[in-house]
Formats: sequence, C-alpha cells, structure tokens
Amino acid sequence: KGASWPFPPHITLASGLEAKEEEVEAKMRAVCRDINTAFEVTFPEVKEGSEQHKCVYLSVSKDNERLKDCYERIVKGVANQETDWESYDPHMSLIYDIEGKLEAGHKEETKKVGEELIKAGNKLLLHRVEMWKIDG
Repeated sequence: KGASWPFPPHITLASGLEAKEEEVEAKMRAVCRDINTAFEVTFPEVKEGSEQHKCVYLSVSKDNERLKDCYERIVKGVANQETDWESYDPHMSLIYDIEGKLEAGHKEETKKVGEELIKAGNKLLLHRVEMWKIDG
C-alpha cells in the first residue's frame, strides 16, 4: 500500500497547460489529426524526483524530432502557450507519491522495476495521444 493513484502507463508529453475547459477537446482533436503516425521513444534511465507526479519515473530521451513536434503542437495548439523545449522533461511515471505518504521501500522497489524494464528493452512505440485533466 503505497500512496499512489492508480493510473495506466503513459508518457507525459506536456503538463501544466492552461486552457478554457470547453475549448480543450476540440483543440486537442485538431492537434491529434496532425499527430496520426506512431513513433518510438527511448528510455535512457530511471530517475527519482521530489514531485508527487514524478516520484520514480523513466526519463524519455529528448533526441527525437517527432517527440519535439508533438510537444510543440500540443502546447501551442491546445493552450496557445510558448514552448520551452530546454526545460521540458518528458517521462513515464512508475509510481506517484501523494503528499509524501509513500510507504518505506516502495521507491527502491519501483526503481528496481524501472531498471529491469530498461534492461529488457528501453524503447516504446507511441501510438495514441490523450489529454487528461488532473488536480494537483
């Protein structure tokens, strides 16, 4: 029992976007029409962070023009915000830590699982883009 939300595996392409809720779905559909071909991403390492949404995660290699294009289309097309590729940190969370309540040992066990995932094959084919609304 760790203090983590149940969530399906996903790669965070953009976060912290501010847009009018009633416009988001139509804008996202328009953006996704242009992102219709699957592309591969690579996970170079397991990282541990201090944010609840990035407690233990697989970093995603930014050496990927398709990833950069997808990120820019989402940020500009959905939220009409400027992009910041340099500080952008694409990742796949393995476990969240809600309010620092993750039980002892879960971070270390999750890091081991992440390392095994990378050893088994550190690539993943992205074939769908979704937008989720979360609080926190």
